[in-house]
Amino acid sequence: MIPYWMSRTELMLGQEKLSSLMGKNVLIIGLGGVGGICAEMIARAGE
Repeated sequence: MIPYWMSRTELMLGQEKLSSLMGKNVLIIGLGGVGGICAEMIARAGE
């Protein structure tokens, strides 16, 4: 089951793709200008 806070993402991607993404990991290399913002966005998304 998809958590409520991911419901808008589910509408955009569909349940099958979102379920697939929920099982993935993310690695960010380099926390320069863009990497730092990406790391913050991922952290705020609950990852």
